[in-house]
Amino acid sequence: MASKRRRLSDLLHIAGLEKFDAAACKLGFVGRAILATLGGCGLYWACLKRSSSARVTSVLFLSPPVTLLWAWAMFGEPLSWPMLVGTAISGTGVLLMMRSDTRGTHS
Repeated sequence: MASKRRRLSDLLHIAGLEKFDAAACKLGFVGRAILATLGGCGLYWACLKRSSSARVTSVLFLSPPVTLLWAWAMFGEPLSWPMLVGTAISGTGVLLMMRSDTRGTHS
């Protein structure tokens, strides 16, 4: 156990994190998780009050394309043609849903 702790200490030193506070880190993760959960649910419910459930739910299908673009921009993840085709299909579906919803032709 002591050698494991020593290795962790050496790694933190190499990374420049000698004063790493695990409790503060855990609190930060918990705070962000609560904020993301409550913020996401709150925004979802606010959108449901202002629009139809079909329209709000259709926008949720943009989550994978947004994540894909975020990973590309932030982490340099490679993009492929199937990913871009899937993004186009999702976007087209959401646009069609929005158009039909505003015309009142959805069932």
